[in-house]
Amino acid sequence: MRATGIIRRIDDLGRIVLPKEIRKNLKIKEGDMLEIYVQDNGIILLEKYEPMDSLAKLADQYVEVISNLTGHTVCATTDNYIISCAGPSKKDYLRKDLSNDTIDILSERITWSTKNDAAIKIIKDDIKSKYISQIIVPIIDDGDLIGSIIMFSLDPQKSITDSDIKIVQLATSLLSKQME
Repeated sequence: MRATGIIRRIDDLGRIVLPKEIRKNLKIKEGDMLEIYVQDNGIILLEKYEPMDSLAKLADQYVEVISNLTGHTVCATTDNYIISCAGPSKKDYLRKDLSNDTIDILSERITWSTKNDAAIKIIKDDIKSKYISQIIVPIIDDGDLIGSIIMFSLDPQKSITDSDIKIVQLATSLLSKQME
């Protein structure tokens, strides 16, 4: 743990303001949840709460099964990065930050695919021209975006079908139910 040199006063309601630079560096946005830890020595720790992290093992199983079933690369994400990936080229995606294009699509909270739109970059520093087809389906829990399932194909002989979209939608529904 390192000191930032920033000192804040607690207001009459017990609130403190996290400086903009810290929020930006840690990708904490308005409305994000923070988990509070208290150590025995009086240290208070704040950690960005990622609901999908608690589903990581289950998400690993889902993406593995879906990838084996469809032959496509399948990823489970938080609202910022990929937590689980299976299929061809999985090592290139695991724990990578999502691109701004992907984050923008997730913020719309709709099923998106290349059936109606052009391919996008999935992760930062990506090349959108390598993708043949893509599906992004958000995972919504109690009205909040907690992550997504992304399926894509890099193989010109294997594009994504309507059945693939339904499979991904089913997986996101089941993961959302696990949060209840």
